[in-house]
Amino acid sequence: MPDSPHLTPVELVSFWDREVEDTRVIEILAHLARGCPECLPLAAELPWPLPIASPAIAEEERAGALARMQDFRIRAAFKRILAANAALGAAQDQAAAEVGGRVDLGELSRLPPPTQTLLLARADAWLWKARKLRRKDPEKCLFAAVLAASFADALDPAQHPEGEARNLQAKAWAELANARRLTGDPESSEAAFHRSFGKVEDLRIAAGIGEHVANFLIVTRQFQDAEALLSYLQQIHLRSGERHPAGRVCLRRGIVAAYSGDLHGALNLLLQSLELLEFHSEPSLALAAFHNVIDCSARLGFFETAREWLDRCLPLYEEWGGETDLLRRRWVEGNVEAGLGNLPRADALLRQVREAFEDLDLSFEASLVTLDLCAVWIRRGKFREVACGVDEAVCTFQALKIRREALAGLLLLQEAARAEQATLAMVQAAAVSLRAEGR
Repeated sequence: MPDSPHLTPVELVSFWDREVEDTRVIEILAHLARGCPECLPLAAELPWPLPIASPAIAEEERAGALARMQDFRIRAAFKRILAANAALGAAQDQAAAEVGGRVDLGELSRLPPPTQTLLLARADAWLWKARKLRRKDPEKCLFAAVLAASFADALDPAQHPEGEARNLQAKAWAELANARRLTGDPESSEAAFHRSFGKVEDLRIAAGIGEHVANFLIVTRQFQDAEALLSYLQQIHLRSGERHPAGRVCLRRGIVAAYSGDLHGALNLLLQSLELLEFHSEPSLALAAFHNVIDCSARLGFFETAREWLDRCLPLYEEWGGETDLLRRRWVEGNVEAGLGNLPRADALLRQVREAFEDLDLSFEASLVTLDLCAVWIRRGKFREVACGVDEAVCTFQALKIRREALAGLLLLQEAARAEQATLAMVQAAAVSLRAEGR
């Protein structure tokens, strides 16, 4: 008998076969009747009752299926399951409509008390919304995460499959913690993470939350703690035979090493992540690994190698990447051109990338490009542009509520730029600190 009550693909195909034990049938039916959102949609695919009469089914299989259908408990349970499936579908439609529209807390509070099914659907829908808004709009992400956690906390664990409600609560609170981090409230973020870990009952979900905690540690510049946590998570995945999740964590370790200034260590970890990742399981993640290898190589001064890999990986960017991935490629290309001494071309490329990021309302990225432009302008003797660029970056990062500690290097650069004494080392130091605030 499976360790999990969830309906497996094999059981879906052979549900009425005598190979599925009676006790397992009753367990599955009870599980479905309690409204599992993962398994309920599969209930409609179970071969009941029309396929039983299909000539394509062998006589002995039909006889076994009919014998089970004579059990009143099973027939009654199936009626409840199909009704629950319909209720879940309606609740998901309603929740999707709420998420897709403009909803405020006052409107929601005036609605009739929701059922457990609707609470579950709302929590799922607002959690999805929060994740979608994470990079685009941290304030709206926070609003959605608050709703997700509120609806999830209103669930009664006794009315749901074992662990389902508490795991959803854990994921919602982890997203709320992440949103608090993005909006510059580290104390509330840390408290929400503690609450999330107090609810989680699934090791895989705990590992996912652990990755969010690592992001929190990175933003608060606790790089050693972040590396220790990520290394532990990678070992958990490897011991479980989960190479792809291990590769994802290893990729994050490489980024942490880059943030902390260990570019050689970062490159080694990034190359290791490429050995672990399953490219076709999550192409965007594999592309991120390739991109960071190229970016790290350029920052180490291996400009010819970086340019070669930019050309070789172009088909991967075009096939797996989106608009921002192609922009990031052009961003690295601009820095490579600068490293090779092609300053006018680097200037033009980086200006184009900055403008494109601004058009996409990605002001954090646009301001980091501005700092790379400042490095080019210093080498070209354009000190007026340097001063204007640094002033613009300071205003943007302050508006984004970047911590003052992370802005310290940029503020020193601002003073130097106004006195026409800015150096490449100062620009690079400011950029390294701000990259660690990465969204």
